[in-house]
Amino acid sequence: MTDIQAARCRKLFAAVLLAQLDEFNGRYNKQKRLARGKPEAVAVEARRYLSGSSARYLAALAGIDIDLDRAIKAVMLSRDEYKRLTIKDERHA
Repeated sequence: MTDIQAARCRKLFAAVLLAQLDEFNGRYNKQKRLARGKPEAVAVEARRYLSGSSARYLAALAGIDIDLDRAIKAVMLSRDEYKRLTIKDERHA
């Protein structure tokens, strides 16, 4: 595998992991808006997923190390703050 192919694969796996974080963040904020919502349950589910073997394997394939506490804090951000945090920088696309 060439370096270019390897870099593309790492980006792909990082995108999959980021999509999962985005899903957790969306669900967390939706639960937060509901009168009887349980956003804490989404945060617990996110922590369980991110500390599990699937997420660790994806992170290893992406070449990144998951800081569990920071990832959970990102899940618990408002949608606007989360989008600002994860906005794609076109220079690195």
